Amino acid sequence: MLPKYYRFRVYNSTKSVMTYNNGARISVSWVPWKVATGPTLEYGSAVTQNTVFLNSGEAVAAHAETEGTVIDNSSDLDYGVHGTFRVIFDTIVEEDYIYLYLETSTDNVTWPSDQLGFKITQLEELAKIKVETSTVDQSLATNFEI
Repeated sequence: MLPKYYRFRVYNSTKSVMTYNNGARISVSWVPWKVATGPTLEYGSAVTQNTVFLNSGEAVAAHAETEGTVIDNSSDLDYGVHGTFRVIFDTIVEEDYIYLYLETSTDNVTWPSDQLGFKITQLEELAKIKVETSTVDQSLATNFEI
């Protein structure tokens, strides 16, 4: 089951800066699901977070991370999600990966990323996309599940 609070984090492990005003984009879309009475599988509404990761006038530095908006699962009690992770790089220095991670909290106050010595690799890796010089300005995507 999904935790009470969660958010997605994206790590740009490349040597390339992602600049929104030059066409770079990061998007995470998903549909939550749970087992309802009956038992039947019940899907929630589709959710998309894009400009929370990278917005007009912003950039994600090389070897840097960015985070999405907190999702409060305390009333929906969703078990999991089916999702898609998409990126567009405006420039690529050399091939590498961009990663999607899941960060969780029990109280929406204490997050692993706020703690001293935090390393993003301590979180659950959900997806990664390989980027190459030949994929500049192309939409790249992969699916993930929780």
